[in-house]
Formats: sequence, structure tokens, C-alpha cells
Amino acid sequence: MHGQSFRVMDSGETHVFTFSMATSFYVYCKDQAEIDRLWKAVTSRGKEWPCGWMEDEYNVCWQTVTKDMDMLFDNSDPERAYRVMQELYKMKRIDITTLRRAYEG
Repeated sequence: MHGQSFRVMDSGETHVFTFSMATSFYVYCKDQAEIDRLWKAVTSRGKEWPCGWMEDEYNVCWQTVTKDMDMLFDNSDPERAYRVMQELYKMKRIDITTLRRAYEG
């Protein structure tokens, strides 16, 4: 999908479960513009959830992230990680500039 590989499998057998946030996808975005574009596309017929999570019209959950998210949430500096997480908790759609500012202190 849009240059990102992923594999989905389904069963022809009847099953009693459905999608949940436990079955979800990360979408690695190159920049804020891509985050914004995907957020708008998915949530236009879906739902917004906190911390960059969204749900599409088929009840599949997605989270928009950037390649530097692991660095931003690195807990080798607990105070810095705490600042970043506190900003993330305030968001629905990820605002990468705000997270980077919190990382820098």
C-alpha cells in the first residue's frame, strides 16, 4: 500500500472475533504532511483515537508514526522520555514538531 509492504490473511472459516486495537498497523510516515494526509483519509469515515491512533471504516486500527519515533521515546533519559510522552497524551493526530520540541527540552 503506497510503497509499504504488509501482509494480511483471513480465513474462510467462521470465527467469533473481530478487529481490535490489538490487531493494528503502524504506518511509517516520512513527514507531517504525510501524517496529516493519512489521518484525514482514514478518519473521514473512521474514528480518531488518542496518541496517533485511528480506526478506519472497517474497524481496523492504525497508528501514524515517523522513523524517529523510537528515538523520541527512548527512555535512556527518563525526564526527556516523560516530556515527550506527556505531549503525546495531549494529541490525537501526531504533531511531530511538538514531540521533537519536547524531546529537545
